[in-house]
Amino acid sequence: MAASIYYDSGQFERAMVEINYAIENAVTMPAEVLSGLYSFRGLLQGKALYNYEAALADYNTALELDSTNYKALSNRAYVLTLMGRYEEAFADCNTKVEIFPDTADAYYDRAAFLMDAGYLEEALSDYQIAIKLAPDNPQYLYDSGLCYTYMGNLDYAIQVFSNLIDEYPQYLDAYVDRALIYIMRDEIEAAHEGLLQALEIDDSYSRIYNGLILTTAHMEQWADALEYSNRGMELNPTDENFYKVAGAAHMRLGDFDSALYVFERTYEVIMTFHNGIDPQGSPVQNIVDLIDELREISEMDRNSSEYFYARGYQYSELDEFEKATEEFSEAVRLDPDFEDAYYMRGLCCMRTGDTEQAMADMETVIGMTTIPSRKRIVEQNLLQLSD
Repeated sequence: MAASIYYDSGQFERAMVEINYAIENAVTMPAEVLSGLYSFRGLLQGKALYNYEAALADYNTALELDSTNYKALSNRAYVLTLMGRYEEAFADCNTKVEIFPDTADAYYDRAAFLMDAGYLEEALSDYQIAIKLAPDNPQYLYDSGLCYTYMGNLDYAIQVFSNLIDEYPQYLDAYVDRALIYIMRDEIEAAHEGLLQALEIDDSYSRIYNGLILTTAHMEQWADALEYSNRGMELNPTDENFYKVAGAAHMRLGDFDSALYVFERTYEVIMTFHNGIDPQGSPVQNIVDLIDELREISEMDRNSSEYFYARGYQYSELDEFEKATEEFSEAVRLDPDFEDAYYMRGLCCMRTGDTEQAMADMETVIGMTTIPSRKRIVEQNLLQLSD
C-alpha cells in the first residue's frame, strides 16, 4: 500500500492523501479490509499527526467493521491512554486477551499497561503468561525483570537480567538495568564491570554511558566520568544528565571555566528539550545560581585572594574538603586578614580530621571577628574540638 510506504519514509501528509483515497474507493471491499484501512489512518492520525480525537474515531470505525482487529484494539488502547481515559484503555487490553487467549502479545500489552498503572503483581502474572506462550521473546523476559525491580524484588530482577544476558548477550538494556540495581545496592564494582562488558559489545548505545557516569562518579574517577559524559553527549545531546556529570567532573578536576560552559549548556538543554523542567526533579534555579557563581569566579583576578576563596567555597559545597583547604590556604597566604577564609578552612579541617589546624583557624577567627553569631559558632566548635 502506497500510504504505508509514505508513512515509513516520514511523508505523513502524502500518506494521509493516499489512505483517504483508498478509503473513499473501498466501498465494495470486505469489512475486514476496510477495517484495516481505518485502523491505519488512525495510526497516522495518532502517532504521526498527534490528532488523538481523529485517531480514536478511526479506531472506533475500524472495530465496528471488525471487532477482532488486533491492531485497532492495541492502538485504540494506546490513544485512550494518551487521552487519560485509562479505564477504557484497560477494557481494550482485556478484550484482546479474551479474543486472543493464545496470543502472547495480548498478555504482554496488558502487562505493560498494568505495570505503568502500578499494579505490579497483576502485571507480573501477565508477563509470565506471555513468556510461557512465547519463550523465545527476550522483550517479555526483560520487562518482567523491570517489574521485579519496581516490586523491590531485586534478587529476582538480577537473576532475570543475568539469564537474559546469558541467552541474549546482545541485549544491552539487561546489562544497564542490572547495573542500576547493583548501584542501588552500593555494589559499584559489579555494576561497573557489567557496563564495561556491554561497552565491548556496542560502544554507541547511550544508556551504557548513563550507567558508567554513575559508577565512575561513585568511585570518584572523575577523569573517566568526564570521558563517558562527553561520549554520552555526542550520542544523546538532549540528556541533561551527561552535562551535569561533565560539569561536576570539570569542577572536581579544577577546571571551573569548562564547568561554567557545560552548566550553561545544561541549562539550555533543560529549557529547550524539557520545557524548562529538570527531569530529575531538581529546581532549575539551582543550576542558574551555580552558573552565576561560576561566571563570577571566571571574571575574578586569578591572582587575588577572593578568587581562591571562591574556588575553595565551591569545593566545600562538593564535599571536596582537602581541595577546599588548599584553596583557602592560598587565599590567607595572599591576604593574612581574610577572616572568611580562615573560618572556612577551619570548618573544612574539622571535616578532614585535622584538629590542630582547625583549632588554630578558629582561634584566629575569634581574634578577628566582629560578628556575634559567628563568634558563638566558633566558640562551640572550639569546645567540640577540645573534647
